[in-house]
Amino acid sequence: MKEDNQSVSNELFTYKFEMESKTYFFDLKENSKGRFLEINELSNKKRNSIIIPEEGLKAFLAYLKRTVEKWELLNED
Repeated sequence: MKEDNQSVSNELFTYKFEMESKTYFFDLKENSKGRFLEINELSNKKRNSIIIPEEGLKAFLAYLKRTVEKWELLNED
């Protein structure tokens, strides 16, 4: 069976952290289409993931920062 080169990923960097009963992985990878960030959440043997292409990383970070800023405003007493 021929392997699809687009599905073969090379991991460039990984960061793992645990919080409560979940484990999160931030993996910077690349394949024949380019680089991307893969975020995985593991809990109770269930895995959820999202993939953000390199072109969208700065926008993703900007929206994440905005969300955290709004959250901080909502939690000010």
